[in-house]
Amino acid sequence: MSTVKKKKSVFHMVPVNSRQIALVVYDVYSNELFVHYHSGDVRMYPFVSRDEYNTLRDAANRHDELVDMMQGREYEFIRLEAEKEQMYQ
Repeated sequence: MSTVKKKKSVFHMVPVNSRQIALVVYDVYSNELFVHYHSGDVRMYPFVSRDEYNTLRDAANRHDELVDMMQGREYEFIRLEAEKEQMYQ
């Protein structure tokens, strides 16, 4: 896990061993989870608690944990535009 500080936010990044998902990035201050797909797609899930992120981070199978976590959500993800991906590079 690596941590990046940027604009009063702290991002935690963890790889996901999956054919579809490359990594997830969690913003500690805004409680937003960014899911980066190998296709280049990035989806942001708002209102993800620190406990939910910690469960995902510590899971033996992060892909399955992420799928289980998102299936119970009552709101949709937000698809980010490609240029916003640059914020993590």
